[in-house]
Amino acid sequence: MNESGFNFIVGIGRSGTTLLMSMLNAHPSIQSTPEVNFYVFFYNAWKNKTTFVESDFEKVERYVQIFKRRKHSSGFDWSMDLFREHIKKHNAINFAVIYRCFYRSFVYAGVVKEVTHNFDKNPINTLFLDDIVNALPDAKFVYLVRDPRANYLSRKEKTKARPADIYLDPQRWALYNEAAIKVVEKYKDRFLILKYEDLVSDPESCLNKLAAFFNFKYDQNMLNFHSDVKEINLKNAINKPVASHPQAKEKYEKLSRPVNTDRLQVWKSRLTQQEIDVVSFICRIAEKLNYDVIKNRPSLNLFKFYKGRWLAKLNLFKEKVIYRLPLDIKLKLAKPV
Repeated sequence: MNESGFNFIVGIGRSGTTLLMSMLNAHPSIQSTPEVNFYVFFYNAWKNKTTFVESDFEKVERYVQIFKRRKHSSGFDWSMDLFREHIKKHNAINFAVIYRCFYRSFVYAGVVKEVTHNFDKNPINTLFLDDIVNALPDAKFVYLVRDPRANYLSRKEKTKARPADIYLDPQRWALYNEAAIKVVEKYKDRFLILKYEDLVSDPESCLNKLAAFFNFKYDQNMLNFHSDVKEINLKNAINKPVASHPQAKEKYEKLSRPVNTDRLQVWKSRLTQQEIDVVSFICRIAEKLNYDVIKNRPSLNLFKFYKGRWLAKLNLFKEKVIYRLPLDIKLKLAKPV
């Protein structure tokens, strides 16, 4: 099993991670899996574990079943039989081996793909990059970033239960990217920073850069990912009853279109000046990512501003607490929806 072929797509949600995942999956030798929280779920409990028994493997299977019932749609399925086959090939087992065997056991569009590179795409991994670097020392990362104002507009226009909050969502953007930048600066040779705006405006150049960084051969099929993405993801959904959900259909309808630049600057007209100023002020860390944001303090609702900061920090603190919970408690809390 080629250890150097296991890599990560990180960056806060609504930054192009799903788009890049779809592009990579169009490559004949690459597999990029959906947002399965396997690393976050199992690492802290198993990081020092060297003996695994049948009950451990049953916990993996139980977790996957919970995931299947939660996931709206995906062209992937997961095979316990494949997982056991991969496990049997190893005399010594630790978390890194379990991790690699787990991701080798995904099936895309009903086919076991012969892959040279795996990509674990999951925004939540952005908060635990230091641990991932240490746990998987051969892994590399592509870190997706997007203009915080465009990211906020994407959240604002996305239909979901929780409406966008001008004082909360930009705070989360800032905290996620602050955490990522600290790790990127320590391990610069392990990270490729990729702007969503560049991926959309010049995808071929970005994908060639990606191929060079991760040492795989560029394939033109990656530009044509949209031709079958909707059919694959909806017909081969990991959770077929939920695949008919309007949000799932909308998501894969968008991914089934060619990349275009129509929305790159739309935040300038669809956000109010006050919204632009507030997001720019909160997300001043964006300057480190070469985004032009204002430095002057706009008119703020101080109560909402500090409430948003507190809630954003609480949200990240909660994720870190869950990360460190005992595995059996996590399994009890991870109820299907």
